[in-house]
Amino acid sequence: MSRHYFDHAATTPIDPRVLDCMEAVHRGAFGNPSSLHAEGRESRRHLEDARESVAADLGAAHASEVVFTGTATEANDLALCGLAARLPTGRTAILASPIEHPSVIETLEELEDQGHPVRWLSVSRTGRIDLSQAPEQLAADVGYSAMMWVNNETGVIQPIEEWAALCRDRGILTHCDAVQAAPRLPIDLSCVPIDTLTISAHKLNGPKGVGALFVRRETPMKPRLLGGGQERGRRAGTENVAGAVGLAKALRLAIEERQQRRAGQAALEQRLIET
Repeated sequence: MSRHYFDHAATTPIDPRVLDCMEAVHRGAFGNPSSLHAEGRESRRHLEDARESVAADLGAAHASEVVFTGTATEANDLALCGLAARLPTGRTAILASPIEHPSVIETLEELEDQGHPVRWLSVSRTGRIDLSQAPEQLAADVGYSAMMWVNNETGVIQPIEEWAALCRDRGILTHCDAVQAAPRLPIDLSCVPIDTLTISAHKLNGPKGVGALFVRRETPMKPRLLGGGQERGRRAGTENVAGAVGLAKALRLAIEERQQRRAGQAALEQRLIET
C-alpha cells in the first residue's frame, strides 16, 4: 500500500526548486554576510535579495522591515516580548485570542507572570474570534493585541483585517501569527494595519529552521538575542543565508501557484468525499 502525506499544517516537503536555490547558495556563497571581504559581500547580496523578495510578497513598504529568524516560534517570541518591553507606562495590558499557537499562548503567560495584564478575547462556537465586545475590550490600558490569521488546528480564518483596523484606531499595536495563512491566503501589509507578523518557511514547502518577522517601521521593539548587530540590531547571530533564500523562493512559489494548488486540493477533497 502506498502512503500519501496530508499533514501539511504541521510541515511540508521541501520543493525541489527551493532546494536547488539553497544548494546554489551553499556551494557559491559560504561567506559570513557580516564580513567585508568579497565572500562576505556575496553572501550579503543573497541575503538582502531574499529580504527584498519577502518584503515585496508581503506588501511591506521597506525591505528593512523583514527580520530573518531561526523559526516562527522565535519570531513570535521576539515580537511579543520585544513589544512588551517597549510599552509605555499605563498601556502595559495585552489583549489576545485564546486559540493562538502555543508559541504565542505560552509567551503571553510568561509576560503575565512578569506583570503584564493579559486579557482574552471571546471565541464563537464556529472557532472564530467574536468581535461583538471589541469596543469594551479595547481599553485605554491596552498596549498591543495578538491574533492569528488562520488557526493551525481548525483552519478557521480569523477577522484579522477588521481587528487590526479597530486596534489602529485606538493606538493599539497588533501582532499576527500568519504561519498558516501565508501558504493559503494573500497577505498585503500595505492594506492591513498589522504592526508585526510572522511566517515560517517549512509551512511553505521551504526548509525547516528559518522564519521571518515583519516589523513595521517605527514600531518600538527590544531585541531578545544580543551579541551582534545582525538584522539591524533586532536579532543577533550569523544569518542563515541559504535558509533565507529558501524561504523567499518558497513564498514566491506559494503565491504564484496558489490557485493551481487550491484546485488540486479541491480535487483531492472531492475524491475523498466520494470514496
